[in-house]
Amino acid sequence: MAKQSINVGTAANDKKGDSLRAAFQKVNANFTELYEAVGLAAAADQDTTLTFLGSTLSTDDSSSIVIDRATTVTSDIVIGGNITATNLRTVVSSAGLKQVYFDPATGELVVLV
Repeated sequence: MAKQSINVGTAANDKKGDSLRAAFQKVNANFTELYEAVGLAAAADQDTTLTFLGSTLSTDDSSSIVIDRATTVTSDIVIGGNITATNLRTVVSSAGLKQVYFDPATGELVVLV
């Protein structure tokens, strides 16, 4: 659904805009779409709900949160659980290095252990 704008008329009290009922129906439809898009209100085809608390994003069940767009991180990442990668290569480092990096040539996440 596209955003539904409220017709406010061309001048105050000109009676050419949306009625209060029609205006709030548009408001409700816009909010319903927004909440469903971010998982805050379960849609018919959604089984989970996202929760935002401060700067924490979580779900109300054990499902994964999937970010399906390119993401840039400009600060530290703190992991409190397992990391699952579909294209992971582990390399034993003779220099004793402990490092994780992305190899753009192969598309692999490389872990030096």
